[in-house]
Amino acid sequence: MDGEIRPSHTVDRGGGVALTPDGRRTVLAVYERRVTTEIQHPTFGYRVTYRRAIEVQARLLGAVLMGEIETYRGMVTR
Repeated sequence: MDGEIRPSHTVDRGGGVALTPDGRRTVLAVYERRVTTEIQHPTFGYRVTYRRAIEVQARLLGAVLMGEIETYRGMVTR
């Protein structure tokens, strides 16, 4: 995000903080930019976007829950 979200993008509400409409647009734009970034998948070694990596991890977790594979290895990027 690198300073893209500013205090003007938030409002105090009911003891918490909420995003303004402009703040929501900014957060979503930053999120979309991030999930389209390509990385090398740490388990499989091929290049994927973060969006695809999340899908791969969800499928792996599902396979563990269904008993198709024994262990789940979480993805760590840093």
